[in-house]
Amino acid sequence: MLFRLRPRRLKVGSILLICALTASGTPLAYVSAQVSKPTISGTSCATVGAKRKFRKVSYSCVLVGKRRVWAVATNSGSTTETTTTTTTTPTTTTTPITFLAIGTRYRSNLGLTVTLISVVKSETAGSVLYTINYTVENENPGTEIQEGSWKVFKSGGGGTPQYGGFSKLFFGGSRSRSYTFEVLKDSGYSYLAYDDGGTGRQTLFFANSPTPGSLVFMLP
Repeated sequence: MLFRLRPRRLKVGSILLICALTASGTPLAYVSAQVSKPTISGTSCATVGAKRKFRKVSYSCVLVGKRRVWAVATNSGSTTETTTTTTTTPTTTTTPITFLAIGTRYRSNLGLTVTLISVVKSETAGSVLYTINYTVENENPGTEIQEGSWKVFKSGGGGTPQYGGFSKLFFGGSRSRSYTFEVLKDSGYSYLAYDDGGTGRQTLFFANSPTPGSLVFMLP
């Protein structure tokens, strides 16, 4: 018996049914195939924020990375595309140290006039010695100001403080001192600083680097 096949296509939702019929209309077999809906999602667009419709679907032009592409828009106007947020880690910057000149008069944080007269470097078999000569003066009428101290610092932080007894200077008073720091050889000491502190401030004695407003000089 011979049959004359008549293929028929039936679409149910997104499923395409392909049916082969005999001459009398009796189905022989069904073959289903998934029908994909046409879309422009992910294709390039010109202007971010632009709108358009394609096959009754609304699209918006969005920026994904460095590309402008079409994305399906929701009712609120946002898109279904996922954007990537790049987090930048802030970097820490260090304020460069301003080195002062030996032999010049400078004003300290509390108002004393400080002059570093000289810095002399000498060496022994296992150490380096830095001998400083300096003066401090109180030129502020009606005041008494606590004398400060010095500290030599390593370039990478940390240092060795000046030890001794320090007293107040009344107006018109001055004091000349000499002090020697002895440190290990090749320990990285590169500068020294003077500070007389102040209320609520960290003292130079315990600091790992020069305190704000301290007087800083290069070591020879």
